[in-house]
Amino acid sequence: MVKVKVEDTVDKPIPKVKKVKEKSTKEKKKKDKDAKSEEKKKKNRKDSQMEENGTEEVATVIKEKKKSKKEKKTDGTSSREKDSDVKEKKKKSKKDEKSVVENGHGVDVDKIKSEPIDTDYRTNGETEKCLDEAKVKSEKTEGEILGDFSNFRISDATVQKLQKQNINYLFPIQYKTFNHIYDGEDVIGQARTGTGKTLSFALPLVEVLQKKRTQRIRNCPKVIVMVPTRELAKQVSDVFESIGEGLNVACFYGGTPYEKQMRAINSGIDVLVGTPGRIKDHIERGNLDFSRVRHVVLDEVDRMLDMGFAEDVETIISSAYKSVPRKFLELSIK
Repeated sequence: MVKVKVEDTVDKPIPKVKKVKEKSTKEKKKKDKDAKSEEKKKKNRKDSQMEENGTEEVATVIKEKKKSKKEKKTDGTSSREKDSDVKEKKKKSKKDEKSVVENGHGVDVDKIKSEPIDTDYRTNGETEKCLDEAKVKSEKTEGEILGDFSNFRISDATVQKLQKQNINYLFPIQYKTFNHIYDGEDVIGQARTGTGKTLSFALPLVEVLQKKRTQRIRNCPKVIVMVPTRELAKQVSDVFESIGEGLNVACFYGGTPYEKQMRAINSGIDVLVGTPGRIKDHIERGNLDFSRVRHVVLDEVDRMLDMGFAEDVETIISSAYKSVPRKFLELSIK
């Protein structure tokens, strides 16, 4: 028996940042005026100092300019000499290359085009694809990586149906229970509403039924899913139908005529979703035989017990476990 419990994560509140009140425009204007007046005073002081120093500073400036001009001239001549040396070296290297001998014949190196060698065995398209995949993986969260469809035995057709419903990866209750349910182990899962609990058992069961297709039996479904209310029964059957292909899904609950349900029983049912009361009525009337049921699911079992369905549930399960032990799955909410 495998037990899986998904805890809720509580987000820590973000600390509020106090907004600093902006100062009035009047104060800013005053500060700007003061700053400008100080700059003017500094400039006047500098000008007065320049006048005092007079010709001495002017003479030093002229000398420095003359020195810089001489240095530039010397640098120019040296750079020209260097360029001429480089050109001569290039000419010599070209002459040497032209005299290269390959297989006993003279080869003109200028005519040979050197092509870069691609050491990567992938094509340009493949390398871009690999880079894109690596980028996408780096951007994924831990939950998205663990719940990636490629980690599980899910067919491409089912993946496309999930993506159409904006489901791009499995949630914790789904990826923690998928392999156990798919392999036919007994599982007890606990998760709150809105965490994808219904899909956690519907998805692996649909994949098993589609992979191991067997002939339908007239009055014996392959999978039974019991739920406490008719609203939940409709919801669960809709999930099975939305991801299943070629499966006969029936929904039984009280307050509806027996005729339509009898037609579904006679044609053969892959997945039967219903409330315990109506399923028990069909068993007592001899319409249903659960001796060859392959999987049993109790969804929101705690609510069923609170509503007084304990005896009905025991009767249904005992009829499914009479001859050979069957796979049992229980999904509950706390």
